[in-house]
Amino acid sequence: MARPKQNSKVPKQSKKGKEQQFLETENDYLEAADELESGAGKWRAGDAAKALRFYQKATATYEEGLKRYPRSFDLAYNKALILYQITQDSRLVSQIGPILDILQETLNAHRVALSIDQQNPDVLFNTAQVLTTFAEELMESDMDEKDTKPQATSFLQEAIELFAACLSRQEMDFTEAQALQNASADTQDGDDDAMTDEEAAEIPDKETPDEETPEQWATVLEPVTPSTLLDTSVAQLQCLATLARVVAPTQSSMLANISELAAPLTAQKIPYYISLLPTSVAEEEEKSAAFLSVSITAFSFHQGSPATSTNPRASAQLDADLAIAHFSANLADAEFGSQLLNAKDYYERVVDAYSPLQQSVRDDQSPSSHLRFLCEYADALTDFADSISESNNEREASAHRWTALSSAQTLLTKATDILKSSGASNNLSSPKKSQIYLQRGDIELQRWRLARLPSATASIASGAAVLLKNAGVYYRGAAGLAVQDGNEDIAGEAGVKAGVVKLVMDTSEGGVAFNPRNLFPNFEEDVVKGIMEDMIEEGLVDEDVMLLMKG
Repeated sequence: MARPKQNSKVPKQSKKGKEQQFLETENDYLEAADELESGAGKWRAGDAAKALRFYQKATATYEEGLKRYPRSFDLAYNKALILYQITQDSRLVSQIGPILDILQETLNAHRVALSIDQQNPDVLFNTAQVLTTFAEELMESDMDEKDTKPQATSFLQEAIELFAACLSRQEMDFTEAQALQNASADTQDGDDDAMTDEEAAEIPDKETPDEETPEQWATVLEPVTPSTLLDTSVAQLQCLATLARVVAPTQSSMLANISELAAPLTAQKIPYYISLLPTSVAEEEEKSAAFLSVSITAFSFHQGSPATSTNPRASAQLDADLAIAHFSANLADAEFGSQLLNAKDYYERVVDAYSPLQQSVRDDQSPSSHLRFLCEYADALTDFADSISESNNEREASAHRWTALSSAQTLLTKATDILKSSGASNNLSSPKKSQIYLQRGDIELQRWRLARLPSATASIASGAAVLLKNAGVYYRGAAGLAVQDGNEDIAGEAGVKAGVVKLVMDTSEGGVAFNPRNLFPNFEEDVVKGIMEDMIEEGLVDEDVMLLMKG
């Protein structure tokens, strides 16, 4: 989530009848680019290619403006924001090129904006978000970890510093605004400064427009609110959680430093900001959008959907609790990877982080909140199972993995039920059913492999065939749902994985698969090979599966 164009100049009224624009002033470039962004927003849902062309034209307009006005913060900021918007939409990225190249261009644009105004909280926040995203993409890339880890670590450390600077500036602005508000309230309590009728009559009537007055532009600044402070502090905490996972294995001093940086956020700042939020909203506010964007462009990272909770404080508390739980789980994972924590204590840390939140989720009564809790808890448990898979004590590790994966499957079963019975899937930030089914298939394959180990109990071993069959069902379901969602990535991955499961089933117990390539219709051979290699690396299947492809 990036900050919208809160500091951009917005036209008070549109110019009509302009067949051709001659761009001269800074405002001309801003208006022209803004109109192009608006056009992109109109096409983004239905025609990604056309939307991208509008975004690229808008970017080019900002670039032309910056050549003439190189110190224009609005031009630099808005250009950077468009580029980051593109990186967050896979349909747009797929038409341009490698995501890392696009992120590098995006980061460069943000550094330009930051060089113009180093105190602007929005550009501080957005630059930190770009750095965090860049680091995550680096670690997920196919590049050698020896090359990506130092750079990702550096990006995250810089992002944490920028988040801290942003929060410091926002706290200062918030304090000043509160002081002005209190002073204004004190002034209004007195009668000495009250405006007389004669003075009021001398004020020009603003309702009577002057037709010859040229178009005016106004810089609109959104006030810093407790929600703003909370968003920034939670984003910083999430960045610290990512850093903990990236640096591991590492020395205890590094993880201790990360924990120390997080402590003021979790113990002081976040609880204080939440306490400033109201416990109820007026009916008209409840129906309003999640935030007021001052830009006339259609795209924003904040979803403009109706508020789902009438208690902002309770809703914010749940979001913050999930962020804190995520940080605790990531820190435990890093400590385990650095040999500072054993598997048993690691598992208990994860359970202790998430289990207490179950009652809060029930009290919230929001399907979207419940769904998010279930999926994030399941992710933490599957991460635990993955992390301990290389443990020296196979029997102990297998027992812990089975428990964690079984619990994760139970959580995702509940998540699936919620999606069937509610409109939670309509929330763009909620996991899609296809994503959940894909993850459930992965979990069943991992449990199937555990059931085939010599150390597996008789009851677990007897269910191996059922687990393998279940995995195929989930993968086929994920592929079908992804096609409905228009998600080609999940459809392709789930389709290939379903074929792999069928291949394993056909060749189990000495069977032979005739022409196994037929199990992967409509998939290129290199795509199938790549996904199978990923499955082997993730521990979903044995390396022998590659031999089965030869028939």
